[in-house]
Parts: sequence; C-alpha cells; structure tokens
Amino acid sequence: MKEVIEGSGNVFADLGMPNPEERQMRSALIYELHTILKARKLRKDAAAKLLELPAPVAADLLKGKFVDLPLAQLFTLLVRLNRDVEIRIRPVNEGARLHVSALPA
Repeated sequence: MKEVIEGSGNVFADLGMPNPEERQMRSALIYELHTILKARKLRKDAAAKLLELPAPVAADLLKGKFVDLPLAQLFTLLVRLNRDVEIRIRPVNEGARLHVSALPA
C-alpha cells in the first residue's frame, strides 16, 4: 500500500519550487484571467487587442497556460477586463500568507 501524504495547500511548495507563494498567487490570477476571457468567448486577436498584449501571450492566457508576466501587469489585465483589484495588508498572529480570491461576476 502506498503512503498518502497530505498536501500543504500550495502545490508549488509541495514540489519544492522556488517562490511558491508568488507562484500560487500568479496561478490564481492567470486562472481568473483565463476564466473571464473564456466566458467572453474572445478569440486570440480580440483578447490581444483588449488586453494590449502580443497575440501569443493572449493565446496562452486563453489556453490557461502559465504566462511569465509581472504581478502588476496581471493586475492591470484584470482591470482592463472590468475587475477591481484590491490588495489588503493586515496583521495576523501567525501563518501569514499571500491570498487571492475572486468574486463571481
């Protein structure tokens, strides 16, 4: 019988990748961009024009691929898709973390 190990909630940390918190946040932002673009049924060229991105990058977002864009640019893309982006910083006793959540449209 194989041993089952419970994950930490961050697959990037579980895989030992560098900067796992940032990777998880990026992944959540890219997923949200992908979801919005798919819901709008945009094609690569229309998405590229709307987001002011090169067509290959827009195509990757439409496919849900990980794109290596700065976090600030991912926030800007969400704003271009009529989403408010709010960053909250608050004290916690322990277990500080980066967290991304999206509300339904």
